[in-house]
Amino acid sequence: MEVRLKVAYNMSYMTFSWTVLEVKVKNISFNKNVDLFYYHHVTGNWQQSAMVLNGHYGDYDLFKAENVANLYQFAVRYQAGGMEFWDNNQGNNYDLGSAYPGVVGGHVVLDKATAVRWMEPVGYTAFDVGWFEGDILVTNLSYNKKVGVVYSIDDGAHWNIALASYSGKIREDAVNFSGIEKWHFETGRLNINIAPSSAAYQFAVFYEDVNSGKTYWDNNFNQNYALSKTAGSQIG
Repeated sequence: MEVRLKVAYNMSYMTFSWTVLEVKVKNISFNKNVDLFYYHHVTGNWQQSAMVLNGHYGDYDLFKAENVANLYQFAVRYQAGGMEFWDNNQGNNYDLGSAYPGVVGGHVVLDKATAVRWMEPVGYTAFDVGWFEGDILVTNLSYNKKVGVVYSIDDGAHWNIALASYSGKIREDAVNFSGIEKWHFETGRLNINIAPSSAAYQFAVFYEDVNSGKTYWDNNFNQNYALSKTAGSQIG
């Protein structure tokens, strides 16, 4: 899969209503088109709307929908390098009018990650210390869950796990909640000197539904995420 829904949910304020929708695509070529196909509940027809670039992160791009009123059924098409790819929820289309007012692609997706780094003085010397932290979005399938990140600081020679902690619903109001949760993770302080030749963290995020025994992954289209170890580096 070269295209993946990041998150979608409907919002309303007084007489206004709209859909927040973001999509991640694998960066196959410079020229690309990402289109939203959605069922218009007023006209009863399927309509097409071009999505716009919202961020470039090296090996993947982030696109968003603009000025789209409340969606129900929808799918996303991605065209690049003479090829065409779809994320249509495995042939079922996404449906924001179903049990969950919001949806996360594949039930788990990286929201953002940020690198932190500094020289920490210890006695008469200093250690090059760093870590990365961020947020993960998950569909609230059940109460019992484990969410976290599997990461490497030395280009995959060694791997570690950092569990995330619940930090709240992505949206909540007096009527309903989105069913989308945000979880925050931190890897803890790392001695960057043990892997000086590696310029980036490699990682993937996971969500284990303890009740069903299923584990869901977001590994950046099977290539893992790469986050520069430079202080302040960020991907989303």
